[in-house]
Amino acid sequence: LRLFKYEARLKVADYDIEDSQLATFREICELVQGSPLALRLTAQWVGVLTLEEIRERLQFDIDMLSQPNGRLDRKSLRGVFEGTWRLLTPALQTALADLSVFAAPFDAEAARGVAGVDLSVLGSLVNKGLLARNKDGRFAMHVSVRTYAYEKLARRDKALEAARNRHARYCLDAVRASVERNDPSTATAARAQRLRSSFADIRAAWAFALEANETATAERSIEALCYFLYTQSMLREAVDLFSIAARGEQMG
Repeated sequence: LRLFKYEARLKVADYDIEDSQLATFREICELVQGSPLALRLTAQWVGVLTLEEIRERLQFDIDMLSQPNGRLDRKSLRGVFEGTWRLLTPALQTALADLSVFAAPFDAEAARGVAGVDLSVLGSLVNKGLLARNKDGRFAMHVSVRTYAYEKLARRDKALEAARNRHARYCLDAVRASVERNDPSTATAARAQRLRSSFADIRAAWAFALEANETATAERSIEALCYFLYTQSMLREAVDLFSIAARGEQMG
């Protein structure tokens, strides 16, 4: 907080953060994972954006953490990523880009199923600070890293569609497999919990199936999705998920 205020006051001399804004500032810190460089770069925008606007933009705009004058150098987060990317082997570049389709933390099995990535590759990406391993053993990619890697994926001819298709099939198959087992064992409960925490990926998978007109995939999945969301008491999530189909019909 002191660092952010110091940097912000170089732009706005009397800048301060009220107690009512502390929750928003904490969210900003979480989005940049407490990176001093990222906080310094974020603070440069206080003259034109509110904290709430900064928080919203950080969720999808990697250039938010570049110099406002547009310079691309080691003092911008994109500049740091470009330098790091060039040091990766082609195999690691491909793996990181393919893994960027995950919206939530994923396990090694999912990484293999969607991106063909094995544990040695995951370990290399963790060692380079591009992935983090959570306490539950799953792997997480920071939103800024994901945004950058996703851009790289989109630049490869047809690679983005192929990766999203693999992701959709894997996630929706996982829901169907969980429902078909219908086993009250502890292992099944653990699988259900993992699916709950991966709802962002399930939602993205369902949206892609509709967007890409994968009718067969959607039809195979809808019963399992309904059953899973019902048994997990995820009513709000169900409304959110199936409203995608409703919006698609209206647009059509």
